[in-house]
Amino acid sequence: MLRPRRSAVEDRRIAMQKRVKRSLKEKDKALQKRAAHTAQLRAVRLAREAADKDAAMNEDSEATPGKRKKPLCMPKVHRPQT
Repeated sequence: MLRPRRSAVEDRRIAMQKRVKRSLKEKDKALQKRAAHTAQLRAVRLAREAADKDAAMNEDSEATPGKRKKPLCMPKVHRPQT
């Protein structure tokens, strides 16, 4: 039994479906690449924030309690007269 030949319209439709599938795969790859990059940036940011927090905690523990590191900045009218 002979199979009927596909028409030109069917060929174009099949080709278009292939192009659509390929473009969807490319979009998905681009989205995954962007998500991976964002995740990497987030990990770096969180690590940097944790390091800053640790450094601040170490700095606070080294300072003597009850003393300020920096004197208060007061307006000129409230400063003691010398």
